[in-house]
Amino acid sequence: MLSETAKTTLIVILAVLALIGCFALVIYLLSNYGNNNSIESNDSGNDSYNYAIEVIDGDTFAIDKGEIIRLLCVDTPEEGDSGYAEAKNYLSSIIISENGNLTIERRGLDKYNRTLAWVYVGGLLINKELIDNELGTLFEYEGMNCSRVSN
Repeated sequence: MLSETAKTTLIVILAVLALIGCFALVIYLLSNYGNNNSIESNDSGNDSYNYAIEVIDGDTFAIDKGEIIRLLCVDTPEEGDSGYAEAKNYLSSIIISENGNLTIERRGLDKYNRTLAWVYVGGLLINKELIDNELGTLFEYEGMNCSRVSN
């Protein structure tokens, strides 16, 4: 039989071990979350069969899964600026009617928690199309290779 002091010591040790385990789990989860969402991540995160449900502006849209997608390496005019409506309408015309045929190649999150991505419809890279059609300009994120749109 254990003495009261031994029982108390055992309970304290078990509680400390449980807290250490919880703390380690939190550290692990936070470190993996940060690594998977780094702008410099090379994890392709490809995802086909997405449905665009709303075009927010010429370089940002929402998909059916609730995720906000920000086209990587392209910047289109902001609301109120010349060319805003043209860029937004062009993006809408390409992605809204695709019925799940968008391929999203994720490359992390931006400071607004939007997914930075290369977006394809069939073999067409939407990011590049906006630049090639002079609806947007090259926008280089720090450490991101934007050669897909600058060629």
